[in-house]
Parts: sequence; structure tokens; C-alpha cells
Amino acid sequence: MLGARITELMDIWAKFNAAGDDLDTSDDMELPRSPPFANSADLYNVIDLTELGDVPWQAFSVKYNGKLPDNGPPPTWMTASYEVWFRDPLKIMESQISNPNFDGEIDYAPKQVFGPDGQRIYRDMMSGNWSWEQVDTIATDPEMHSAAFVPVILGTDKQFQDSVEFRKFRRQLFHSSLAHILLSLKPWMTKPRITRCADGHFRHVIYGLGPYIADYPEQALLASIVSGWCAKCTALSSDLDGISSKRFLVHMSTLSTSEMLLDMI
Repeated sequence: MLGARITELMDIWAKFNAAGDDLDTSDDMELPRSPPFANSADLYNVIDLTELGDVPWQAFSVKYNGKLPDNGPPPTWMTASYEVWFRDPLKIMESQISNPNFDGEIDYAPKQVFGPDGQRIYRDMMSGNWSWEQVDTIATDPEMHSAAFVPVILGTDKQFQDSVEFRKFRRQLFHSSLAHILLSLKPWMTKPRITRCADGHFRHVIYGLGPYIADYPEQALLASIVSGWCAKCTALSSDLDGISSKRFLVHMSTLSTSEMLLDMI
């Protein structure tokens, strides 16, 4: 429902009761005489403050502090102040880990998955070799025994600028901003943090920075698609409203196998 419609509904509700009329209710359902929300903004605020989504946005500013050119005015990027918005990654991770909707879907330890033919299947982070290596490293510290390893997977969209100097500054800006954003996670990369999990139990958790998804080709690879494909359905990029079905991993596997067979012919 559109925000304007929500506000209109709340206004009608309030005026209806202010006129002294009663709401038509059944014996087993009693509706409040005053509207539950003042307007759409009030409703959205309540939604944003729910336990699973209460991770407020924060901001800080970054500015170039290097040497300015001796001749001519400096480029605008050298004098501009860049505002960086983020949400506390520790709170986001704990919100995800404690979400009861994920109960039974979280791997608290690495795993090895094998197909009927005995071949190993790699299907997610915890089924890969990297997670095993991280847990082996964690196990060398007696204080971290039995801790669950939680990989933090980050990613960004493409960024570009023509100036060579700006590209260097952009990298510095990005890396320093990322380091600041991840400060809340840093202490818990070497020390277990007691965390409520989706199944209601509390576990010792160790965080670690996992793979970084830096560009579109990597995003396409992880989504099991090729460039230009929709990640959710089989619709063609030239006809997104056309007939299509949901995209499944088995579809990608079948296409890959078919392509290999065609190459062998």
C-alpha cells in the first residue's frame, strides 16, 4: 500500500471515531477506537524499530588532506568533503544470526558435501576449503575452541573516474572508510563473542573477513548466471516481461553440461 493511502486510511479511521460512530466488529474481535499509527511515517518508524531491523544508519565525513597543485585551482575532488553512510556491521550480523526465520538454515561449522558419485559438491561458503582452513587456524588458540566461525562477505558496485590522481585517492578513501566501518567487528575476529543464534541458543562466535565481491563478473559468477542474465528468472534481458520461470542452480548446471557436450562434438 502506498504511503499516501496509509495516511489517508489512518485519517479516515480517526475521523470516523471522532464522529462518535462505532466500528463494525464481531464478538471475538475488538478494534481500537483510535488509529494504531498517526500516518505512514509513524508506521514506517515502528517497522524500522522492530528487533530484527533496528540497525540505524550512521555517517562520517572524509576529506583529501594531501598536497594541492601549485599551479591553477585544485580539482573539486581535492577540496570536497565526502559523506560516508553505513550501518554497524556487528549489529547487522547479530541481527541475521539471531533471526528465527533462519533456524535450521545456518551452518555453525564447515561441512563437506558429496554427491552420489562421491564427488565433492561446493555450494556455499561453509562447504568450501577456505572455511575449513579458517577453522583450523582458530583451533590453534585454546581460548577459541568450540567457537563458531562466521564469514563476513562484502561487496561493492563499480566505481570509476577518469583522473589517475582521483583513482588513487578513491582507493585510499574506500579502504580507510571500510576500515572505519568494520571497527565494531575487529575485536571479535580474535576473541569469541557470545551471540544469540536463530535456534535460541547462545554460542561463541568468531568473525572473519571473507571474499570480497568487487565487480559485476564476480557477482554473476556467484549468482550462477552469465553477463546480462536476470539472477531470479530465465527472462531474456531484451524481454524481461516475457514468459519465464524461476532460476535454479540445476538449470545452470544443465546448461553448463550441455555446453561441455557441444564442445566435445
